[in-house]
Amino acid sequence: MPDDDYRLVEPSASTRALATARDWPAKALEPFYELFTCHVGRSNVRVAISREYDRKPHPAADEAIETVWKAKLAAAEASGGRLFDKSKFRLHRIRWADEDQASPSTGKGSKVVVELGLTSYKDYVATNLLPEAERQVLEAAGRDIMDPSAHLSNALGCETILLTSDGLGVLLRRSAAVATGTGLYNGPSGHAEPSNAGIEAHLADETDANAVADIEERARTELFNAILQEVHEETNIPLEALSEPSLIGAMADMSRKPDLLFLTRTRLSADEVRDAYAKGASEGWESDRLMFCNLQPQQQQQTPAGTEGDGSLTELPLTAVTRAAIAAMQTVLLDPGVS
Repeated sequence: MPDDDYRLVEPSASTRALATARDWPAKALEPFYELFTCHVGRSNVRVAISREYDRKPHPAADEAIETVWKAKLAAAEASGGRLFDKSKFRLHRIRWADEDQASPSTGKGSKVVVELGLTSYKDYVATNLLPEAERQVLEAAGRDIMDPSAHLSNALGCETILLTSDGLGVLLRRSAAVATGTGLYNGPSGHAEPSNAGIEAHLADETDANAVADIEERARTELFNAILQEVHEETNIPLEALSEPSLIGAMADMSRKPDLLFLTRTRLSADEVRDAYAKGASEGWESDRLMFCNLQPQQQQQTPAGTEGDGSLTELPLTAVTRAAIAAMQTVLLDPGVS
């Protein structure tokens, strides 16, 4: 499991958060690190974005980035997969804010503050996805400056638990065309894209309060809109049939790559979701099967007849991100006091 100096989430005395290593009881390809569990809406999330939160340069890693990337591109092409570079947000840290602390962009109180830098998918592949021994060299160098993730891209992903109107979770099996996790099931997932928020680079003047507030609001909007767009593009569910997502936590996999975890509901039933998916989704190539599963913590509840999946959730080969999202969702549903 990640070591004790993995401190992407700042603890709080006033806000309950879980930060525990979890193993999955069956077919777990890898453990994950549950950074925290919460249940907050968009208005209770603030984004802070700065060049201070970017990946710190490392001579050996930086020199090898292009070589590693070209090798990954060649491997993807040879296997028939798809791989392309794009700008990403980099998670520096998540911290808790007092409820009466006003957000510069909204003027409302915030509970969760997400500190973001900028990175790219190429840098993620050439740092976080290095063989473990090589990545640990970068982590050791980071510890010299009190941050083992300092030289890693830590491109911030997102995944949502998607619940149908009849209470089932929507799961997609990753196809052979994706770069990682082929054959594993996950919820709609992807990355927020800085370019979608009109963020091509950091502000030249980060002391300009109005400009800072504007860019942080655009980044926050993209964090929440991105997961809705991923649901639509991967399942073909219309955007108007989706609820506003709630942030329910964050996790990191064994490469230290972090993901924000959301809970989203659709007014469509499982049968209606299946029909929408069958008509074709714009990113339908990412999956080769749709199924439904009971994700509720009450194990006695059965999956309705006529749906794929028998409710044996722990027997499914799930990605680490999906297992973390399910654990976070079950925590929030069982304990409404988590905030």
